[in-house]
Amino acid sequence: STYAQTKVSFVDLKYLINESDPGKKINKLLIELRNKENQELKNIQEKLKKKENDFKSKSNILNDEERKKTINKLRSDFNDLNNLKNKKEIEFNKKKAEYINKLLAEVNKILVFYLNENSIDIVIKKENLITGKKDLDITKFILEELNKKKIKF
Repeated sequence: STYAQTKVSFVDLKYLINESDPGKKINKLLIELRNKENQELKNIQEKLKKKENDFKSKSNILNDEERKKTINKLRSDFNDLNNLKNKKEIEFNKKKAEYINKLLAEVNKILVFYLNENSIDIVIKKENLITGKKDLDITKFILEELNKKKIKF
């Protein structure tokens, strides 16, 4: 009788993304980007609110045509703000995906090397694992190797 043995390991990708030095760098960059965008949008919104309040204080002295024109302009400006918010959100999500994909590409390179060096046949994401021996978890090794990498974002 011949018995085939398959070597299996598992890795926690969420942990690698959140706890690795490059993952922390990504998180910091994304927070800075989000804060910058929020401040920009907040400034625009404050300007629009000021215009709106200014209009409200002058609405009694404006004729109907000027009032309608001002209301339409304000609506258009608020619509532009909402469109800008949506655009910024899409751009942010693209940037986030780009950073995470770059990080995961590096993780994959390390995994392939580790698999070849240790004759491992299969690596499973920890999230998809019900239970397993702790000695099959290669997350710490991958984390150490990932922290050695200098990834530019």
